[in-house]
Amino acid sequence: MTAWIARLLKLLGFVALVLLGGTAVFAAVEWKPVTAADTPVRLEHEIVASDAATFARMRTRNYSADRHLAVYATDDYHPHRAVIVYDALLPGYKYEVTTEPEAMIRQLKRIKAVSPEFGEQSDLVSRNRRFTIRRFSFAHAGCFAFVRYWGMAQHELTGEGNRRVQGYVCGRRGAGLTTDSLRAILDGLVVD
Repeated sequence: MTAWIARLLKLLGFVALVLLGGTAVFAAVEWKPVTAADTPVRLEHEIVASDAATFARMRTRNYSADRHLAVYATDDYHPHRAVIVYDALLPGYKYEVTTEPEAMIRQLKRIKAVSPEFGEQSDLVSRNRRFTIRRFSFAHAGCFAFVRYWGMAQHELTGEGNRRVQGYVCGRRGAGLTTDSLRAILDGLVVD
């Protein structure tokens, strides 16, 4: 595993406590690499077709969730082209509150260091799935952060569900991301 992947995995484990709301509390544990065939989360879109993909999973120390990670790296620029985290809470746990789409972005030192400019938050429907998105840009790259909650809550009509996918995707330098582009990218987001 290259050094930048190891640093990213360590950072995401540390940031887990900040990113989660509700009764589920994550304790940082070791990420285990998995293959593309063994991950339930991946991005199937041409924007990451030539990027190096890394997948990992972990179970939280308190057994509250299974967490899955997909990272798409490119030599074009840093940080990565796309980072996606999928959390599947185990029975008895639920999200009681949601986080903003950029919550993860604001915790990543590499992105904070380049002072991203954030746009307005909005909702976007992709394949009958509603995502909350927020565009941002840095170093002539247009990007967007996203988050989506779904699934069964512990009690009917309470909570935000027991599943969450969040992350960001960046376009190519100098090329903008239209709303149709964002929708197409999210159409390619597979969460099994």
